[in-house]
Amino acid sequence: MSCGKPVVAFNNSSIPEVVEDGVTGFLVRTGDKEDFVKKVLLLLRDEELRWRMGCRAIERVERMFRWERAARETLDIYAKSIDGFRGKEQCSK
Repeated sequence: MSCGKPVVAFNNSSIPEVVEDGVTGFLVRTGDKEDFVKKVLLLLRDEELRWRMGCRAIERVERMFRWERAARETLDIYAKSIDGFRGKEQCSK
């Protein structure tokens, strides 16, 4: 997706958080090899669909999965945890 390509993936684990079905690619029921092949062939045969989904894929990656965002959100979690710990520490004095 970060290369501007749509994705065909099985709908399991955390993949649905990344691939937006019908928008940035296709999610296929786990183990459904026939549907997987159909979706790949659909993308190979439809240049406009491939281009549109690819553009949306790179937009989604830019918006949701850049290192800067991951680092900022991780820092926020640490800050909240530390603040929570400090609050408990003060109550026990």
